[in-house]
Amino acid sequence: MTGRGHGTDSSGGIVIYDGDCSFCVAQAGKLRALTAGNVRLEPLQSHDEATTGIPRERLQREITFIRADGQVFGGADALVRLVSAGRAWQAWALRLYGLPGIRPLAARLYRLVARNRRRL
Repeated sequence: MTGRGHGTDSSGGIVIYDGDCSFCVAQAGKLRALTAGNVRLEPLQSHDEATTGIPRERLQREITFIRADGQVFGGADALVRLVSAGRAWQAWALRLYGLPGIRPLAARLYRLVARNRRRL
């Protein structure tokens, strides 16, 4: 997958990621496999802000998942929902995420990786 590559199916929603970040591009490829290709992957560099109303600054700060029903999730919340939306056996991620203390821990870990993603 190149930095400007797109998934082909948006029935499960759209994932907007930083297409200029090689770490982000690699992770987007993994998400494509985890979600069984049911989401469209879109680099923020080709995203039209007018279509979603999501500020570019937010998109640059965190991966964003826009579900088919219009709900928007960012950062660790987005990743957990994407993994859970893939195949039935992956629903464990959302259950684990609901355990006490896991959500804030995941959010901190996500922010740490996001701040350093260009070095990874």
